[in-house]
Amino acid sequence: MNRNREGAWGRAIIGYMSKKLCGYSTKSLAEYFHRDPVAMSRGIGRVEGRMGTHKTFEARLRELEGAITQGRRRKIRN
Repeated sequence: MNRNREGAWGRAIIGYMSKKLCGYSTKSLAEYFHRDPVAMSRGIGRVEGRMGTHKTFEARLRELEGAITQGRRRKIRN
């Protein structure tokens, strides 16, 4: 993976975690990263797809999620 793709993959992971944990919209994330909302959405979709096929990747993201939310009260979700 070259440097440009590593950056895109990192943005996609951050986008996925931001949507899941904080409820940010794809549009607001794309604006923050100065990217097209479609590109941001596709990257987040790739993260979700990889989670379905690579269990170690999914476990690592769950571990990061736990570290981020440790000691934090959960949002009430309907």
